[in-house]
Amino acid sequence: MSYWQAVILGVIQGLAEFLPISSDGHLAFAQHWMGLNAESLPMILFDVMAHVGTLVSIVIVFWTVFVRFFRRLLTELRVSGRRPASRRRPWLVRNAACRVTLLGMVACVPTGLIALRFKHQLEAAYGSPLLIGLGFFVTGAFLFISHRVRRPRVPLRRFGALGAFMVGVGQGLAVAPGVSRSALTICTALLFGLKRRWSAEFSFFIAFPAICGATLVKLKDAADLPSHQWAELIGPTAVGSVIAAVVGYAALRILLVAVRRAKLIYFGYYVWVIGAITIGLGLTGRLGHHDPQATSSPRDAAISEWTAGPAASASAPTLTVLSSTTPPADSERTDQHTRAPSSNAPLVHSNTPAPTEKPTLPTDASYRICPGESASL
Repeated sequence: MSYWQAVILGVIQGLAEFLPISSDGHLAFAQHWMGLNAESLPMILFDVMAHVGTLVSIVIVFWTVFVRFFRRLLTELRVSGRRPASRRRPWLVRNAACRVTLLGMVACVPTGLIALRFKHQLEAAYGSPLLIGLGFFVTGAFLFISHRVRRPRVPLRRFGALGAFMVGVGQGLAVAPGVSRSALTICTALLFGLKRRWSAEFSFFIAFPAICGATLVKLKDAADLPSHQWAELIGPTAVGSVIAAVVGYAALRILLVAVRRAKLIYFGYYVWVIGAITIGLGLTGRLGHHDPQATSSPRDAAISEWTAGPAASASAPTLTVLSSTTPPADSERTDQHTRAPSSNAPLVHSNTPAPTEKPTLPTDASYRICPGESASL
């Protein structure tokens, strides 16, 4: 990977990770366009470090919110046992931070189940521009429906466990390319009546553990990368990670403003356009070609070399054994024919020097070994 490719992919990751336009879909589109293999170990390593950069931007933007939240959570846990029970205000209503924590746990359950159970099936779609384009259309449909459907808004303390569970389902489905995690989680929360501000903040509250988990899983895959390739990729990967963090900070600020002002529908129009372009380029064959020698891992190259073995061996020097029960006349012999001492020994025709030790064959055999025929003894 070159530095200019790392810069472009870092900008795409920073913008699309938080804006509701699918970072994975845009990265897959760009990688197809640049001829990179998204499933190769170098690209997995870059993806891991780019997500680390976006995690840093989440912490910077929500630092004050996170500090205030965890302070309140510790206070509620410390004093909850001292307060007398209240019939008018249940425990989960009085302790808002504890309630948000439990809702976050509920949302993470379906996310983890979907990611672990259907990870390989959903990630297999990264090689198909058609499926990537369909994912963009799904993202646009969620943005359009959430904009059109009007529901009474409730604060987070009245947001139910069912709504949190469905938000987690949306986050799990975002493993598929073209499906935006922020779009599905924010739109699902809006469809269940959560206020706009809390929809965005709850989306990124549950995004932090999800992105951390996905990063650790991909880091385990990237650990198979040889050490010399680590040294080659450390520069472009670091540049891409820093750019993803800087651009992600700006994109996250833009998203929060767009959510509060109900402007998400414009992102829906955009992903529909980019989805149509992706499908069109995929159907015409202008998208989806890459050089496997330049982007595949050593393990994949070894597998390719092994599978090409039978075809390669067809061009190797061959040894043809012809049966003969009667020695040919001297005039029929050429410099390419050699005979064993025995009169009944077979003739050997070869385009390579004769072996030092001739194979011992049965004298009563009637056989012929030629290309395309099998021996019968």
